[in-house]
Amino acid sequence: LSAAWYEWYTRVPRVWDCSDRQKKSESRHVVAFMKIFLEDGFTLVPTAGDYKDQVLDAGRRAEDAVLGFLKSQNINVKGAGSVLRALRPLHKSGVLDERIAAHKRLLAIGSITDPAPADTQDILNVVGHV
Repeated sequence: LSAAWYEWYTRVPRVWDCSDRQKKSESRHVVAFMKIFLEDGFTLVPTAGDYKDQVLDAGRRAEDAVLGFLKSQNINVKGAGSVLRALRPLHKSGVLDERIAAHKRLLAIGSITDPAPADTQDILNVVGHV
């Protein structure tokens, strides 16, 4: 799971510029779900000397949080595709609404510094009422 995060932010050419639409879409959604589990936000500065370390750290924190959450839901998956398939129905049922709302607040107050293009960020919406 953290490998998908790492690839999203470090691969050249960037995954978001990929011509494989399915790969781009799956990666975009996996990373979007991972972001909502970083409760304190994250900062990724591509020009920093330790950029790849920043990416690894945030990816591992997100992976631990996602897998811990899924385990609490009695869902035992690890791979990016499996995690995505497990999180989609939870998102549609509104289980992730509070996390999504909290993520949007972090974006609004500047607690997230994300080098990915704007159209790949903040793609998850609240389903119910939070």
